[in-house]
Amino acid sequence: MRFAFVMPYYLPDGITGGAEKQAYLLAKELAKRGHPVLFLCLNPKGREEVSEREGVLVVRRLRRMGKLQFLDYPLILRELLRWRPDVVISRMRFYYLPNALYALAKGKVSVAFVPENFLTQPFPEFRRTLRLVRPSLKAPLYLAHALALDIFSQVGLLLSKLVIVQNDVQMANLRRFFLRSSVKLPSIFVPPDTMAEKGEEPLIVWVGNAREEKAPEVFVSLAEKLPEYRFVMVGRRTERFNGALPNLQATGELPHVEALRWIGRAWVLVNTSYEEGFPNVFLEAWYLKTLVLTLWADPDNLVASGLGIKVGSVEEAASALREVLKDRKTMEEITEKAHRYVIETHTPEVVVPRFLKLLHHLT
Repeated sequence: MRFAFVMPYYLPDGITGGAEKQAYLLAKELAKRGHPVLFLCLNPKGREEVSEREGVLVVRRLRRMGKLQFLDYPLILRELLRWRPDVVISRMRFYYLPNALYALAKGKVSVAFVPENFLTQPFPEFRRTLRLVRPSLKAPLYLAHALALDIFSQVGLLLSKLVIVQNDVQMANLRRFFLRSSVKLPSIFVPPDTMAEKGEEPLIVWVGNAREEKAPEVFVSLAEKLPEYRFVMVGRRTERFNGALPNLQATGELPHVEALRWIGRAWVLVNTSYEEGFPNVFLEAWYLKTLVLTLWADPDNLVASGLGIKVGSVEEAASALREVLKDRKTMEEITEKAHRYVIETHTPEVVVPRFLKLLHHLT
């Protein structure tokens, strides 16, 4: 089968994110198995417009990311008609519609991966913009843009041949709000070459892009409540927290291999996101035998069912950390179980054959 991915960024170009990472891993694994793969994306770093990497043909011709993404639709359709893939895939909602239109016109398969829970509810961008936008002359334009993005995305979702979700909440929301069936597929995790050794003293890390929905300030509050432990924040926009507390270090954005080293050295990884489909950082911490403590996000209750610690407030998190950091045996039991779970459920050898089986049923 011939595959095409339509995404904002190609991960090796230096723009990271959970959706980009999962699309890149799947594209690379499909190419490794002998499938022709096209990756259509933007060119944020001025790279060569057309190149081949790891068996994937990367075409960097898209123009818009932040606003008016639908102006790229004619270009996307033109490239897809030229390449003529059997399966066209995106993990970004504003590309669902052109992918679905191509697939319907040519009798092919369009696959929409759902990255975040809030995207399975009606008009998420409009509701978020309505909440955040300040009264101004431009406010109606922002709202109109958000409404257009939601309409295009949700029509594309409804027209897609296959919708793949990351957890049961997403599946239930699609069925409730859109009368849309979906299939749950685990995220891909490729084990790193090396595992960093943990130090003698407890280290607690937070890894991510310090956006509002990630609630990084909660991690700072947790560090303030536990001055006896060392806390480190890794990721884009975290540098603004550097020096906020004597026991808190913020590295800013780092190459992925460096972020993995911090996770590997840590005793505990704390997640403060309000809502996520399935955080890649969970898989990385579980594989690296780092205990996961999450305050809210817990896809399918995996953390609460024995793969980590689930709490509901900063106070609970502080109390849980004080207790578990003094009990190395319990930590080792939890992290060993989580490590086995990743190997048995999320490696390419498990996930990719399941994905191809789904497609064979459709084609």
